Amino acid sequence: MYPHHIESIEKMKQYFEKDPEVLGLILGGSVAQGRERPDSDLDGMVIVSPETYQRICRENRQAECIFGESTYEAGYFDVKYMTMDYLRAAAERGSDPTRNSFRKSRVLFSRIDGLEDVVARISLYPVEKKQERIDLFYSILNMEGHYFFDCATKEGDKYLLDKAVVNIIYGGFRALLAMNEQFFPCHRNMLSYVENLEDKPENIMALMDALLKDKSYANRDAFMDAIIAHLGDWIEPENRTKYQAIYVTKLEQTWQFSDDNVFEL
Repeated sequence: MYPHHIESIEKMKQYFEKDPEVLGLILGGSVAQGRERPDSDLDGMVIVSPETYQRICRENRQAECIFGESTYEAGYFDVKYMTMDYLRAAAERGSDPTRNSFRKSRVLFSRIDGLEDVVARISLYPVEKKQERIDLFYSILNMEGHYFFDCATKEGDKYLLDKAVVNIIYGGFRALLAMNEQFFPCHRNMLSYVENLEDKPENIMALMDALLKDKSYANRDAFMDAIIAHLGDWIEPENRTKYQAIYVTKLEQTWQFSDDNVFEL
């Protein structure tokens, strides 16, 4: 952590601590996780009461950037407002990017008993769902890598082929992250997270680059075979029906349980 970040963290703490409506402040993001650049901003999660949060929502300020308070020229506070109910829900069923955003986070100050314990639970990987997650992400690799890749190639559909290749990589890499009990951070950081995994196929990044540059059957097979071999006993590659069923129920039919589909966002 750079000295100017240390100084600005103290400034951010003082800025919010003097506001009686702020019940707690959590430092997250790249600075908290040790991935910062010299010009990285400071990510803060600001805890407020439900009533204060409702007012903030009416003002469309659920997330905002605060300039002029940091000690370095490029610095600013990138903050998101939330309630304890939100934090408890995140600890129980938060998405991967949400949970990952609390990884290595730390409470800068708190007026709430037990805030540190709730924050710590958010970033715990749900090991009990590990097999279910690997199955889901392998189903994406399997369906996109066979059915959709084949359709796109035979029909000369460049859009569908690009989509299939991206989802082959996405499914394969998310399966590797799950096998390593690591959260998916976001698309922007996924490649660096996979590259830093201890347990992965040795040449998987090169195989990914080859597939992106040349969407051929040979490069598809090389990438998929490396993932499948590495997942080993976690999957049953011969059981196509199993993974087709998972793909349909968990992805194509998610509208039954939610208005939001991750592939439509």
